Amino acid sequence: MSTAASAFYNSLDADIYFKQYAYGEFTVSSATPLTTSNMLLRDSTGTILDNSHITVTNTSGTLYRIVFWTLAISIGDLIDVIIGVNTDITSIADFSVRVSASFGLAVGTTTSATTYTAASSYVYDDYITSAGYTDSTKVKLLTSDTNDNPFAMLDITTGETVVMEQYTDNNIKYERASKTVVAATAPTGVPEAATIYYNTTDTVWYIREAGGWSVLTGHVDQTTVIPPLIQINYNSIQYRVIEGITFVKDEFTSFRWDHYADINKRIDPSTSNIVDMYVLSSAYVRKVNEWVANDFLTATPTVPNNFELSKIMNSIEPKGAIADHIAYIPVQFKYLFGSYASNENQAIFKVIKKLGVGYTDSEIKTSVSTKVNEYFAINNWDFGATFYFSELAAFLHKELGDYISSVIITPKYSGNKFTDLLSISCALNEIFMAVTTSSDVKIITQLAQSELVGK
Repeated sequence: MSTAASAFYNSLDADIYFKQYAYGEFTVSSATPLTTSNMLLRDSTGTILDNSHITVTNTSGTLYRIVFWTLAISIGDLIDVIIGVNTDITSIADFSVRVSASFGLAVGTTTSATTYTAASSYVYDDYITSAGYTDSTKVKLLTSDTNDNPFAMLDITTGETVVMEQYTDNNIKYERASKTVVAATAPTGVPEAATIYYNTTDTVWYIREAGGWSVLTGHVDQTTVIPPLIQINYNSIQYRVIEGITFVKDEFTSFRWDHYADINKRIDPSTSNIVDMYVLSSAYVRKVNEWVANDFLTATPTVPNNFELSKIMNSIEPKGAIADHIAYIPVQFKYLFGSYASNENQAIFKVIKKLGVGYTDSEIKTSVSTKVNEYFAINNWDFGATFYFSELAAFLHKELGDYISSVIITPKYSGNKFTDLLSISCALNEIFMAVTTSSDVKIITQLAQSELVGK
C-alpha cells in the first residue's frame, strides 16, 4: 500500500488486487496494442474469463505480460488470447498459449519449538535475605543434580536471565520474579504482559509506549562493577537482573518441591510429638575460636551434621517419652562485619576520634575492633536474635568514651545499603559472631554524606 503518511486506502492504492490462489502468467507478442478493454482470455471449455481478473502490462514494444487468476490451470491446457468485445471477436492469428509447467502456491507458517527437560536437585538450606530474615518462598539448591552432574543446575540457567523486584511484607523486604519487568536479548522475546524490559544485548532498559519500545527514563541506575550488579530503582521499586529462569517469563516452566526426611534422619511413624532441638557444639565453637586466633589462616570450620549431633546427644534419648522424636538441628555462627562475613554483612566502622587524645589511629582502630568482637561474645546472644546498631554504638561510646566522639557503620560495598546494617537478624539455627579486624575501622574527621556509602 502507499507509504504516504496521510493515506489509508484510497486512489494511491489502486494497484492493489486481492487474488485467489489460482494464478497464471504468460507473455505474448501482438502488433495490436492490448488492454483489458480490447482483449479476452478463453479457456479450453469456451469460458471467457472476467476481465476484472486480468491485468495486462506492456513490457517493451509489442511484448505484453498477461496475469490472470480465478482459473485453475494444469499442464497441457490451452488458453486463447482474442481481441474484441461482446460477440464481435477476432482471433489473433489463432494464437493460443499451452501451459507447459505449473506450480503450487503454498501458504506456510513459521513455528518455533522449545524443548523442555526435567532436572532434579536437593534443597540444602533456607534462603536468608540480606537483612537476616528467612524468605519462605525460596530455598537453596545444590548445583549438582540427583544424577551427580556437578553443574547440572548451572547448565539450566546459563544464558537465561530474570528480573527480580523488591516488595515489602510486614515491614520486611523480600524479592520475587517480576511479572511486568523482564530481561531479553530482543523485543521479540518479551511477553505481552511485560511493560519494561532490560535488553541484555545493548544493556539498556526499555519501556512499552504507544505500541513500541522507548528508552526508559526517570529511574535511578544502581549498576555496579564490583560486586557485579545490574540494578535500577523505578517508581520506588528496586529491580535487579540475575541469571535464572522463571515460570513468570515462561509459562511452561514449572517447579516442584518434594519434601522428605534426610537420609541421615529417621522419623518414627509411631511418634506423635516431634521435638526440634537446636544444638551448638562446643567442639565447633572451639574450632572457630582457634580459627579466629590464628588470624583466619586455616580453613573455615564446618558445622557438624545431624548424624554427628545425634551421636553426641545420644545420652538424652532414653529420657524422652515413648511418643517423642528428637530432631537435632546444628547451630552455626553468622559472621558479621569482617572479610569472612557474607558480602551483605561486611561493614566499615567509621570513627571520629576526640581532639587532643594521645592515642594513635592504629591504637584506636584496634580498640574499636576488639570492643566490637567483645560485644558479640557468645554468652550475650541467643539463637535467632536480632542485632541493632544503636545498641552497639551505645556500648562503644560507653567503653571508648575517652577515645572517640562519634561512630557510624557503613556497607563495605557500594551495592549494599547503609540502612540494611542498622538491624540484622539471624535464623533460629544461627548465632552471631563478629570477625572484625582493625582494617575494618576507618578514622574520619567529619560525618559527610559520602561517608555513608561503600567503596
